[in-house]
Amino acid sequence: MMKIYWLDSLDHGEDWFVAANSMQEAMTFFALDMGYDLVGDEVRATEVCAVPEKVSIEETQFLDEDQISASGGALLRYDDNDLLKVVDQSVLDSLGAETRMVRFDNKVFIEGNVARAALQTLKSQILL
Repeated sequence: MMKIYWLDSLDHGEDWFVAANSMQEAMTFFALDMGYDLVGDEVRATEVCAVPEKVSIEETQFLDEDQISASGGALLRYDDNDLLKVVDQSVLDSLGAETRMVRFDNKVFIEGNVARAALQTLKSQILL
């Protein structure tokens, strides 16, 4: 039975949901697809839930919003105003940098965002 896993990495640039048969399969898929090193980039997986029978997923894959909703996830609005202080909306649009949040039961997951990860890196370097 396939399960839904939350995948994240050290930089939090691409964090998102993967459906897979095992945690290791989800981690390997995420790392290969996103160009991460499993160990060096600290790729981690957290089991979220089983894929419901009504949701048709044949192979290991990232989930889209419809699959998430059908599996019991609630998409929430996220405010990217902190990013808009640094770059304009056209830059975020070109990066596909809209941040999504999803609630499964009492846990909230925030999508990885390359622009946000870069901003955090810049902030930490400025503080050094």
